[in-house]
Amino acid sequence: MSNETDVTVILPPPAIPLRILSDPAPEPVPRPQGYNGSDLTQKKKKERRMELQGLEVGDPRSTINLLKLGLHNVAQSLPPILRKYGWMIPIILVIWTGLGTFSAYKMMAAAPALAPLWMFLDKIILVLVFLTASYNNFIGKAIYATVVLRVIVPLVRRVRREGFRKVKTNFTSLIPDLQKNWAEVGARSLGILILFAGLAAMISNFLTRNNAIDKIAVSLAIAFAIMKALGDGPRSIPFMTGRVVMNDLFVLLRKPSPVRNHHIYVALSGLTLGFLSSILLAVLRKPLGENIGYILGAIAVVAGLVLIVVMKSKQADA
Repeated sequence: MSNETDVTVILPPPAIPLRILSDPAPEPVPRPQGYNGSDLTQKKKKERRMELQGLEVGDPRSTINLLKLGLHNVAQSLPPILRKYGWMIPIILVIWTGLGTFSAYKMMAAAPALAPLWMFLDKIILVLVFLTASYNNFIGKAIYATVVLRVIVPLVRRVRREGFRKVKTNFTSLIPDLQKNWAEVGARSLGILILFAGLAAMISNFLTRNNAIDKIAVSLAIAFAIMKALGDGPRSIPFMTGRVVMNDLFVLLRKPSPVRNHHIYVALSGLTLGFLSSILLAVLRKPLGENIGYILGAIAVVAGLVLIVVMKSKQADA
């Protein structure tokens, strides 16, 4: 009888390839046609460079390019405007000429019996002169006509299309937006506001020639246009112009531009206040003279610059 012992042999497990145990390889992400990773990197670098310069994507790289863009837009938009409103030009010229030459005193001298009628007509003429900027110089008339055609008329159409309640939100948010941007600028906000208000007062004096009440419609129209630009936001033309011009100024100084949209918002708010001050200048014109806008504007500019320098030095010391 044989002694046989059962021996159990334990075999090692079969070798399993590691690629089976690991997660399946992700499928490649589909790339759009024409995709180029280097182009995307260059785009991000360009956006970052423009951000450091205080510019935004789509801004012209210099003031010269900005002027070229403006002239190009004028050349494109002027023919359609002339085709649409060209028939009004002779009428406007006749109105400006007629209102500019009418004199109630000459009429009273020619027909004194109709003196009450001439005085009544004189009041109506003064209102029409104000609304049409008939007494302003050529530059004032051109700016006034441009603001009316490019800002006021489209806004009136928008009100008729969307309703006044929806449109007015662009203007009711101006004060809260000013407070927010004022806080972002910091201590120099007051100096910037006063500086640009003074500049606007001097420009208003130039456009009205003597700050007369019948010539300030152009200043009020400019103030209205700036308020609309503030409501439209950083992509509006005044914001873009401010970014590009200030960047070029600091390029000449060989310094990076510290100007951002919140600085421009405060500056544009100062311009708005300065042009609105034409109402006060019209009141002060009689006791203080026709050049009161230049005088008070120059004082405000100097005061604003002093405040900016003082606040900047205080921040540096702190």
